[in-house]
Amino acid sequence: MALFHHPLLSIAGVQKNSTTLVRAGNFLFAPVSINHAAPTWWLLDTGAPSSEVDLEAAKALRLLRGPESERDPGNDINPRNKLVIQAGSLEVGSFSTGGARLTAKSLSELNHGSLPAGWSGDFNRNGMIGMDILLRQNAIVDWVSQQIILAPTVDPARTRAAYEREGFTYIPLSVTPENHLEVIGRVGNSEYRFYIDTGNPKTLLKQSVVDAEKLPSEITQAEVHSPLHHFENARVYSVTAKGLQLGSFDLGGYKVRSASFELSDSEGEPPWAGLIGADILWSYDAVLDVGKRALYLRTKP
Repeated sequence: MALFHHPLLSIAGVQKNSTTLVRAGNFLFAPVSINHAAPTWWLLDTGAPSSEVDLEAAKALRLLRGPESERDPGNDINPRNKLVIQAGSLEVGSFSTGGARLTAKSLSELNHGSLPAGWSGDFNRNGMIGMDILLRQNAIVDWVSQQIILAPTVDPARTRAAYEREGFTYIPLSVTPENHLEVIGRVGNSEYRFYIDTGNPKTLLKQSVVDAEKLPSEITQAEVHSPLHHFENARVYSVTAKGLQLGSFDLGGYKVRSASFELSDSEGEPPWAGLIGADILWSYDAVLDVGKRALYLRTKP
């Protein structure tokens, strides 16, 4: 069996803009400081078109003085006015992203999830790093070493050829007008579009796709509660995703979930099939290069 040498390990400690992430459940969290206040933990969420801060945290940081009330740019969220505020400074680890426009709303549900394994003490989660920051900073996220690099410098260990030498498969991505990371793939016998959503712990297919492709499924006791359009109290199924591919990478037979839901901005061709969640990214040693619109996956050695 060939030995794999992960590219990031060879540059650890070299790039000052590299920040260690913390895993809680299937989620990744980064230490974030607003206006030089004590850092808290923010969810890395590629499914969020814009970054968000908890409303109570924003009040404590005195960010709500003269806020602008406008509609959140995320079309997949039920349309209602949210507070959009300007933070003068936002740091991820020790890296300054400059100022940031943030949506302020209640994010108390973030603190109801799992704690990191072996964690002791506070784990205050009160924000989400969304696609606006990840795109602006050309972020690279590595699930093996649990690192995020913002504004990466040129590195020969992070070229497509270097990743492929390490056993990775290159998967091209695109960014939709609504700031979703999109990948073309297959499930069953047909081609589909998917969104990469690190804020979703499990990959979730549309039930209509599961039915159309006649994928083996069974109902579970789980029920999804979400602000997504047509996704309230949706019954969840366990699905064997035969023929599942992302680009040319084969995940056939991977166990996923399905439910009846739609996103308001998911129209187009090929048809949209669902959300690629964090489970697949953990299972296949993912490296996500937002700046170069690339996802790298490999089968674990």
